[in-house]
Parts: sequence; C-alpha cells; structure tokens
Amino acid sequence: MAELHRPGWVPNRPREPRTAPEGPAPPPSASHRPRAPRTAPERTAPPPRAPHRPREHRTAPPPSASHRTAPSTLHRPRAPRTALESSAPPPRAPPLTAPESPEPPSRAPHRPREHRTAPPPRAPHRPRAPRTAPESTALRAPPPTAPHRPREYRTTASHGPGNRGSPRPWGRAAPLRSWGGARSRFPVPGSRFLVPIQPPSRDHLALGDDEPMARKEPLLSALKGGVLRLREGGGPCTDTSPHLVSLCQLLESILRKGLRQPAWGFRRRDYWHWLEQLPAGTSGRPDLLSVSLRRAAGCERTRTAQGRGRHFLRLALQGKVLAVAVRQLAQTPRLLEFYDPGSSILGSEDLREPFLSLLLVLTEIDFSLDLQNCSFLDESWLLPVCSTYETVPCQTLGMVLRYVDGRVFVTKVLPESQAEVDEVVLAGDILDEINGCSLRDASPGQAGAVLQRLKGQPLTFHLLRWRWHDGTVFEPLLPYLKALKEKEPHFQLQRSPRHRGEGEPRQLQGGRLLYNLRFLGQTSVGTYGGKEVLEGAIPAVLEKNLAAREVLLDVKEAEVLVQEKASSKLLGRHPYPSISCVGRCTWSPRIFAFCVVSSPESPDGSTFDCLVFASSSEQECEEIVKRIATGFKHTEWFV
Repeated sequence: MAELHRPGWVPNRPREPRTAPEGPAPPPSASHRPRAPRTAPERTAPPPRAPHRPREHRTAPPPSASHRTAPSTLHRPRAPRTALESSAPPPRAPPLTAPESPEPPSRAPHRPREHRTAPPPRAPHRPRAPRTAPESTALRAPPPTAPHRPREYRTTASHGPGNRGSPRPWGRAAPLRSWGGARSRFPVPGSRFLVPIQPPSRDHLALGDDEPMARKEPLLSALKGGVLRLREGGGPCTDTSPHLVSLCQLLESILRKGLRQPAWGFRRRDYWHWLEQLPAGTSGRPDLLSVSLRRAAGCERTRTAQGRGRHFLRLALQGKVLAVAVRQLAQTPRLLEFYDPGSSILGSEDLREPFLSLLLVLTEIDFSLDLQNCSFLDESWLLPVCSTYETVPCQTLGMVLRYVDGRVFVTKVLPESQAEVDEVVLAGDILDEINGCSLRDASPGQAGAVLQRLKGQPLTFHLLRWRWHDGTVFEPLLPYLKALKEKEPHFQLQRSPRHRGEGEPRQLQGGRLLYNLRFLGQTSVGTYGGKEVLEGAIPAVLEKNLAAREVLLDVKEAEVLVQEKASSKLLGRHPYPSISCVGRCTWSPRIFAFCVVSSPESPDGSTFDCLVFASSSEQECEEIVKRIATGFKHTEWFV
C-alpha cells in the first residue's frame, strides 16, 4: 500500500543514538531544552521537570467589524526540525498586525484562584432600640411602650408521626391593628415580628396633620379639611355658608365610592337604595334616624333617588344622625354587600373607622338649614333663595303664569293688582308651593286649579327667587329661562318692584315700611260700618280731647298692625277682612280713620269701632289710605 507523505516529512526510521555535538553547548532556551542522549536498547529516566507554573491565559483581541484580525503569533505552528539541525533556534517571523484597527482594551493579568476559607464568625446579636409612633402635635401622647424583646427565629418543624398534634410553626399571621383610619406600618404583638408598639389616641377631636388616614384616602383627607374649615367659621352653619356645598359633595362622593352596580336591569343603584332599607329602631318610639328617612322618602319636591339621598343628607346633618346610619350599615351584612371592600370606604373596616370619627366631629357643629328648600336637589347641590309670600283672599292676584318642564314661572305682574301692591313677587320667580300643596312637576293649569279650590282663604306662597345670594341669576335656572325665552320672546326678568311715589322719601324700620303716627282715639259707630259714618265719627273723637299716643302703623300684606312706639307693645291687629271702610277728613287732610269689627260674635249683630289717626304730612296720609284701600279692595269678606 502506498504511503502518503506531507511535504517535508521524512518517513519514520529507527532512531540512531544521539551524541552531543562538538563545541560549546548553546545556552539553554526557555522554550526548548536538548534531550539527553538515548541509546536504542536502553532507556534512562527523564530528567526532573521544573516546578509547575500556572499558564497565563491569553486570548486574541476581538475581531474588527470591517476586517478579520490576523492569527496571533503565540499559536503559530512551529517548523519541523531534524536531528542534525543546529541547536540555535530559527529566527521567528515578525508578528502580523491588523491594519489600523482600534486597539483592544487591555485586560488585567490572570490571577490564580484563591482557595476560599470559612467566613469569620458573626458578631453577637444586639437588640434593636424600641420603635415608637411618630410624634404629632395634634394627637395625644401615647403611653410608654414595653421593653424590646429580641426577635425569635422560628424554624419549620417536621410533621411526622412524632410531631402530630404540635402547632404549626408558621401559623396564620395576626392582622395589623388599625387606629385613626389606616393600617399601622409596625406589627403588633402576636404577629410574626414581636415588636410591640402602642397605638395613638383614638380621640375623634384630634385631627392633626400627621393623621395616617389622610395620606391613604384622598376623599377622607379632603373631608377632614372641610370639617376643619367649617369648625373655624364659628356659629351655626346656614345655607349661605361658603363651605356647605363642598362638604355635602364630599359626603356624597364617599357614599358613592365603590358602590356595586347590578349586572342586569336599567335601574342604577345609588346610596339612597340602602338608606331606605335600614332597619327601624328597636324601641317602640321612632328615633331621629327613622323620622329623617321617612321625611326624605315622603318629600313631594324630590323625584329621583339622587334628590331623596341629598335631602336625607341635609336632614341628617341638622339632626346629627348620619353617624348612626353608617353604624347600622356596618352592622347589617346584607346592606354591606352594596359596596366593594377593595375600592370603597364604607365597605372597608380600616377606612370606615376614620370616616365615622369625622362624622362624630360633624355632630358638634350646629346646622340651621332651610329643609323646605329642596326642589332643586334632583339637579344640583346649589339651592335658590326662598321666600314666603302671604296675601289676603281676593278675586285676582295679578300674576301671569307659564309652565316650563314642570316648573311654574311668573312671567308678568299686572299693574294695580294685589301682587303689585304687596311688592313681593317679581317676574322670573317660581311658585313652588301654595298652602302646602307642592307644584313640583306640575302639569299646565294645576296652579289655577289649586287657587280655585282655595278661593276665599288666606294664601301662603313658597317662592323660589331667580336671583341668587350674590345678585346673579341662579345657575341651575338658566336652562329653564332659555326655554321660557323661546316660548315668550318679550319676557324680561324683573329686578325690583314698581313702588308708588318713588320720588317721595320712605321711612324703613327693621326692613319694613312703618309710619310714625299719633293715635287720637276711637269710638263705636254701631252695627253699620259704611264710609258714611266717618263724617260723624271723626268729629266725635276730636271733641273728646283725648291725649294723643305715639304709635307705629305697619301696613302688611294681609293685615294692619298698630303698636306703641315707646315700648313696641302691640295695640291692635286688624286683618283686611275685618276692615269695613277707610278715609280721610276733608277739612283736615292729615287726619284719617278706618272702621273695624269690634264684636263679630255679638247676639245683636256685629258692631264697629272707628279708629282715628293723625299723620305728619298730607302725602303720607294719602299713601296710607290708598294702601289700606288696595288691600281691602282685593279682599273677599262677609259680615
């Protein structure tokens, strides 16, 4: 078989014994040492090797992205040597270098791995200093904490037959105790970490800035600020308070947060739906909470669940029963299902406690609210200005009405009418109630039917003003006024009543027009009280020469009051149906008189008395006579 040989390779021949070359021996090389001469038949032991030195690991530089790096000279194969070759090492070729490539980063020389020894022993355990709750200027100082006990390291125990019946080492972790509205960041005794800490005071009046619950729930933090601002105001909170609306909005947002909605059906759930299902009081008598819920449910001015819920919140603030309702909710698991425990405040025990503490603070604030003003709670928390208008029974009031989306608007006040004389009703106001009969969501013609049914009786109107407290138009009323303007293009809001004799000076006392007069006396005129008796009754009183008394005359919408000027003692109350006539003296224009019924239940029939007064000017006397005559003219009465 033919043998294949590489170029320059000599076939294997039996080695001849080598002899040392003549001449001086070359210096020993670090990489090549000459072997000792061997003889063919005998083999001698190899010379002792040098001590082992750890090899330095050399790696080639990383190749460049544009070209390949030439192989390193450290791994170039050596040329074959023959036995008769000179002992001098052949010259080495110069190393190949890469054409202008960035130099590789220098690497640290290899260091032999050091044998690891066992770590040094740990320092002895030192117990930690006891932790205390952060100090707060508004919270009470906590009592001193118990001494610190070092942490116990628990290990798992086997659950074999020998340990059957032993408690599990990693039992159920004790819950974190909460106070003031949030979970404590420090564990309490009984949990896995035995670090005792004393909770701060649960005083509901301590509302400091370091309260932990305010940082956890933004709504509770905002409610705490609203309560503090309301307390700083001082005095009872009324409908004109600037912080009342924001407080009610925060309470409503908390009651609605996390409220679960039914999966099927078109009825959207609101907080009123669980309020009306609260259990009644256990005692025989109805408590304040039950009375407030019954009033809110039976209110005719609210039509939606939102309006009834808002009406109850106002009733609860004034009656101080909102905290009682929340406690009953917490004690009724069926009603707690209305809230999601993870996203609600009332459904979470940790957040419900601080909410109750804020409600307890609200019970210390006095509220003086107009609970009859609730017609706009279905639409807004802003409430209009309300007023009461009382008038005498008459044939026509002189108000032109227009119905817009269930609201009864006064579009015009007729001249020379009873409404204009009383100077109370303005164009743009809303008739909300007549003698206790609600006109909310009224149909066309309903107000006229109520007035027809109450014909001959004194009337009491509950009015909603179009002008708000700051003088501007009541904002929730703007959509109604826009629709009213489309129906009646010439409609204009009336800003003030049309006074008679606006150029004349008017004397006001206590917000009403009072006349400073002199009461000259009175006399009986018999069973006839017509205007003809004034011609003889006035001279009869003047002939008596009685001492005149300083009095104040108040001409009101439904009656005339006479009171003593010095002591404000009421001398007489005369409703318009009891006045038979009024007039002034022709020969003395500053003296006037009117006849009133003195004994309407007399068996011989009604008798009349004539009262005579003297004013300071002729114009004032004429104005008083006209005002009494106007009220008497629009009055229906029978003797």
